[in-house]
Amino acid sequence: RKMAAVAGSDAHVASMVGRAITEVNAPRDVPAVLRAIREGRTRIVVRRTPLHVYLSQLGHGWSRRAKSIFSKL
Repeated sequence: RKMAAVAGSDAHVASMVGRAITEVNAPRDVPAVLRAIREGRTRIVVRRTPLHVYLSQLGHGWSRRAKSIFSKL
């Protein structure tokens, strides 16, 4: 079964919301947009996470893991 593609976000910080969007080829009214999605007239546009944000999140994850490991010693 063929399904329409739409983008979503699982952003953990407000500054990252909106980095994945769905462009819909339709007039700006609800029935037309819904029809275009059902017909597959969409395109997903994604902007990658900036390197400094990625590295910061990675560092926070390592820090939490290290604290967890050392708290068990």
